[in-house]
Amino acid sequence: MLRTVLCFWLIFSLLALPVSALSGEDRPVDGFSVTLARGTLLTGTTYWTGDDYRTEHYLEVRPDSALRPGIYSFDTLCAYGSMSEAIDILDRQGIHTAAGVNGGYYTLATLIPVGIVVRNGVLRSWSSGDAWMRALGFRADGSAVLEQPDILPALTAEGTPLNLEGLNQATWGLTLYSADFGKKTAGKAGWNLICTPSGTPKLGEGMTLTVEDFSADKTAIAIPEGRWVLNYPGDIEDEPPEWLSALHPGTELTLEIQCGETWRTVDSAVGILYSLVEDSGIAEDLNVRAEPRTAVGLRPDGSLILYTVDGRQSGYSVGLGLDAVAARMLELGCVTAGALDGGGSTSLAAVYPGDSELTQINRPSDGFSREVVNYLLLTTDAQPGGDAASLALYPLDIDALPGTQTALTVKAADANGLPAPVPQGVSYSLSGDFGRVENGVLFAEKPGTGTLTVSAPGVAPASISVNVAEPDTIVLYGEVYGRRVDALTLDPGQEVDITAAAWADHVRLESEDTCFIWTLDPEAGEVDRTGHLTPGPVSGKGDLTVRCGEGSVTVPITVWSGVPFRDILTGDPYFPAVRYVYEHELFSGVDEVTFAPDTEMNRGMLVTVLWRMNGEPEAASFPEFADVSPEDWFGPAVAWAAETGLVNGYSPEQFAPLDILTRQQIITILHRYAGLPEPEPEVWEERFPDAAEAAEYAVPALQWATDTQRDLLPAGNGMLLPADPMTRAGVAETLMRFLERVELPAPTPAEESEPPQE
Repeated sequence: MLRTVLCFWLIFSLLALPVSALSGEDRPVDGFSVTLARGTLLTGTTYWTGDDYRTEHYLEVRPDSALRPGIYSFDTLCAYGSMSEAIDILDRQGIHTAAGVNGGYYTLATLIPVGIVVRNGVLRSWSSGDAWMRALGFRADGSAVLEQPDILPALTAEGTPLNLEGLNQATWGLTLYSADFGKKTAGKAGWNLICTPSGTPKLGEGMTLTVEDFSADKTAIAIPEGRWVLNYPGDIEDEPPEWLSALHPGTELTLEIQCGETWRTVDSAVGILYSLVEDSGIAEDLNVRAEPRTAVGLRPDGSLILYTVDGRQSGYSVGLGLDAVAARMLELGCVTAGALDGGGSTSLAAVYPGDSELTQINRPSDGFSREVVNYLLLTTDAQPGGDAASLALYPLDIDALPGTQTALTVKAADANGLPAPVPQGVSYSLSGDFGRVENGVLFAEKPGTGTLTVSAPGVAPASISVNVAEPDTIVLYGEVYGRRVDALTLDPGQEVDITAAAWADHVRLESEDTCFIWTLDPEAGEVDRTGHLTPGPVSGKGDLTVRCGEGSVTVPITVWSGVPFRDILTGDPYFPAVRYVYEHELFSGVDEVTFAPDTEMNRGMLVTVLWRMNGEPEAASFPEFADVSPEDWFGPAVAWAAETGLVNGYSPEQFAPLDILTRQQIITILHRYAGLPEPEPEVWEERFPDAAEAAEYAVPALQWATDTQRDLLPAGNGMLLPADPMTRAGVAETLMRFLERVELPAPTPAEESEPPQE
């Protein structure tokens, strides 16, 4: 029995908790609240769900609000447009709009609203199939009703009831279409009665329609100007029903819009497809998929709640299911609530106090505010020019790093939220030890929270919350393109600007790059206090670290010139050649980061390069050189060169792998590698003053190499310099030209090797 009592106690305790206590780890991490006009408050809150964000905005409209809510649409029922276009229509009528949300659901293909539509007390749309649906209605004084409307259009023909299924709706039964619908009916083939109206279908009143003409049509017909169409769908090859045939020209029809007292005074209304809260309880079978949502609810005192939650935007807001929206409306004190159109249609805009232009408050999931068929707007007939009643302070809240400076803007509004001149004597005050205000700028100096208030004589002050904090998360972004930087590869000299963003407890903090400490390993370059990064002149790697307080982030920076050598600059004349031999894996550096461009090329180096060029073939046997071992790095290459006769030893016992090669020796070896092609007949001695200094064995090779079509030798200031050694950089240039300009056969054994160096 005790266990049973405890179980029941636990059940009822859980039921008594706020619904949010059962809905996960959501907790508010940021938000603001601002009074738009007397009795109307705009609130925005961002929640951390445990793995993402959810952002909501809602309007509270008290019964004493200076703003009047209502449903507004365009000239015809199925027309659609932006909220700005709807507001422009009201502006031309002298009506000022302070805020609004998107309206009810509609069929995307036809733009026909779902449920009833009332405008200026006239029933514009109704369907018997939607009779179960609730509706949101507003009276001329702004009071609201949210319930199932007791509206029933009754159509009679000279006293005989007709079974009317719809008014300006696409039904499969008898339907009336007026000019409110647009230029055509809903596209149903059937019989049409063209009628002349007398009066309008106002709630609780009646009107007459006189039949003018009768037709059978295979498609929708245009609604004649000033006329109504009574459509009965069917196969026009058949005879029309007798009751329809009896409606001959001259027949008078009576349309009476029957409704109870509650709805008789409603001025505008829209259907509610999904009921969320009924009698202070959550409706059943609600969609649980997280999406952008718009909802409307009423509190017991008649206050109106207009609610939006954004979705489909990870990192900003993931949305809510309708069940969770219903729970949220209960938390906000609503005893009845319903869903307006959601998804890409979810939109909330407002004119901030002191402003004259509408601002998009939420972030629609399409990236822009979708055009829809109707809107719920808060309006006033008051005109600008009133005295200031309250101040407004912008930004609406501040979350910042120590060291930031935030410019403050003060505006004023009258009681209706319309802009007014800012009075004299504006002053600021702070609650909390986090900074100071000077000349309209907040200087955030150290961590702390509090309130910033602006005051002036004779008007209501405005306050915003301030949170100055050190970050727990820092993320780097490219300042130009805004892409997140988790690693960066740069060319030497490719300067970039990096910016840092900071968060504390999932709240984005306002910051300046100078708030952070920037350090970069010198192997990668330099970085200044603003995040301007200057790479080093050569390839290198290092870490960029950005710190603020206890928060830090480190990203690897790679400077890549095309080669890993730190002694090779991109501006060096031999840089293209060094990159070429590196990329083609002909030879690399003396270690991982050193190429040693000025080191002279020796015999072991060169035969190893040629061996690699030839695919690293394996020799059949190893020669008996006393100064070469198979384990030497050049050993396999020497064996291949000796076997092919490309480069022989000085004797059967000596190869001299470390002997430095001259320019003429290297050219002679390459000439052999190319198959000993014949040189073109040129008087090359006249081109080079030191041509006579060339060894006799090298003359054919030098003549071939210095042909103007090849020009294999690196620059010698117009001289051959045949006996001079060639550096590694010079060999790289010669090899690049050799492989690009010489058509190579398969290597063949040479008859003679080059003579030994003197």
